[in-house]
Order: sequence, then structure tokens, then C-alpha cells
Amino acid sequence: NLLIKLKKLTVMKNLFLAVAVMAMACVGCAKEEPSEPKSLPDLVPIEFAPATITRSTPINDFESGKSIGIYGKETLSDAPGTVTADWMNNLPLTNSGSAWALASTHYFKKGYSYSFVAYYPYNASATVTDSSVEYTVNPDVAQQEDFLYAPAVTRTYAAADEAVPNAVKFQFYHALAQVKFSAKTKEDYSKYLDVTITKVEIQELVSAATLAFADGTWTPTVGRTGNFSQTVNNTLGTDMVTLKNGADDTNVLMLLPQNAAGKKVVLTYTTKNKNGDTSLDQTDVTIQLTIPADAGANTWTGNNIYEYQVTLDMGAVLGWGNAAFDEPVINPWGTPKPPIDMGN
Repeated sequence: NLLIKLKKLTVMKNLFLAVAVMAMACVGCAKEEPSEPKSLPDLVPIEFAPATITRSTPINDFESGKSIGIYGKETLSDAPGTVTADWMNNLPLTNSGSAWALASTHYFKKGYSYSFVAYYPYNASATVTDSSVEYTVNPDVAQQEDFLYAPAVTRTYAAADEAVPNAVKFQFYHALAQVKFSAKTKEDYSKYLDVTITKVEIQELVSAATLAFADGTWTPTVGRTGNFSQTVNNTLGTDMVTLKNGADDTNVLMLLPQNAAGKKVVLTYTTKNKNGDTSLDQTDVTIQLTIPADAGANTWTGNNIYEYQVTLDMGAVLGWGNAAFDEPVINPWGTPKPPIDMGN
């Protein structure tokens, strides 16, 4: 029995020794396994360069803290070109003053191609695709903003590329039409009457539409119209004056491009007599005008400014009429009378 026990202990000792040797061998293998060289990472964070704007009015630069909306599409380059679902769907890209930062980090990956479009100002609830964005004009002119769009910017990161794709840089275009009004009086009433325009309103304009990133064209949203008004404060004379609120020219109407021919324009005005005759004083009186029917001249396009000039005949409005004199008539001489004898 003692011999059997000794044999069993010897076998177990040999087994423990074998396990220990195998463990040490594995540790040695782990330490000696060489790492694969990495000449270029397959994932490169996407960088965005400063954006540029193509027109100097009304804005020509993005202030720090402002955000633009980004829609990005990632496509596997191998046929048939699989698109990554919801890869970069309407994310804000914010200007920090020194750089542009995306809301979440995205990467260029080898073997993929990319396309990016952008718009400003960013709207978290906007409906955006790689080809279009929906927009609704704010009815409050003080809240209207210069709506901008940037056509697609593409990048490709082929599997064999040794260089990292360039930073994405957008070029923005102004998408809305800027509309202004100027007015004057037909005659000079300034010696005895002040005529002041206080409001200008355009009625039944298209208020919502979808913009195509490719060319900046708009498709109106059916049934979406509205009235857009601007508070102004201009006393008129015989020289044309741009209607605005005092010295402030920032509250211009920013409207969707559309055919404005035949649209109604309502001017609100007040009159005040300077000579004490209060019968001529009027407040919040309106005059309705119609934009000329020439569709060619009155079809607004994006990135353009339209100014309409109005000449008011206030005499007709106030019920005045000039004391006019017609061509005088000279009747022919009558039949000569007989001579009259004066006597002596």
C-alpha cells in the first residue's frame, strides 16, 4: 500500500510540473509576440474648416457660438455602394471662435466615400436630407434670419490612400430674397401737412418651402401662405426715401423666393396738419397697392435684393383737388350798335 501511495504522489507531482511548464511557456509567447506596424490609422476624425459666405449683406461671417446644420452621408465604396443609415443626420456644427466642433465625433474610414451638405441657422427640428432642407419664414420680421445653404462637399478615403482626407469646407449662399420699399409724395405737402408711413405689409405670400442643396431652388409647400409686415417710421416728401424704422435698417423683409406679381401691398400712414386744422389729421389709415403683373420682373430669386418704389398722390387720398383753370374762351364781338347823337 505504501508503494502504491508513493507512485500516486510521484504521478501527481509530475502533472503539476507539466502544467507549470506550459503556463510559463504561454507567458513567454505573450511577451515575445511582435505587434503589427500601423503606417496609417483606418479611422481619422473628420475636421471642418471655416465656412465662407458669398455675399456681404446682410451677414458676411459666422459669430462665435453660432451653429450650422450638417447632413452627412457615408457610403461603402465597394459595389453596390452601401449607405450607412442615419450616419450624420442634422447635427449642429458650432463655431467656438477658433475652430468648428461637431456635436459628436465622426470619422473618415478607409474604403468609404462621403458627402456633406449644410444650412444656417441650425434648427434641431428641421427636416433635412442629403438633397434638401425645409424652411418656414418667421412671421415676425425682427426674428427673421438670413437663411444660408451650402451645396455638397465630397471626400473619398480609399483603402490604398496614404494621405488623410482634407478638412471639409463649405461655401454658403444666401437663399432668401430681401425685399424693401421706398416712397414719396407726388407733391410737396411739407409746409402744411406731415405724411408718415408707419407700416408696410405684403399679403398672401408663400411662407414655407423646400430648398434643393444642388442649386438653391425652392419648391413651395402647398397651402402654406402668410402676411409679412414691417414697422417703419418715415415722413414723406418729394424725394424717394427707403422705408425703415428710424435709423435702423436691419429689419428688412427676408422672404422666400417666389412669383410676387399681383400680390397686395398695404401701406399704413398717418397725417398731421401743421396749421391747426385737425380735420386733416388721420391715424392708421391704409392704402392698398398691387405689385405689377410682370412675372419676369417680379419673380424673386434667392441672393437678390428687390426694392419697390411708391409715389403717393395724397391729394386724391385726402379728398383734395387742385383749383384748376381751363383754357379761356373769348366770344366773338356782337353786332355794332347805331351811333348815338350827343347833341350840342
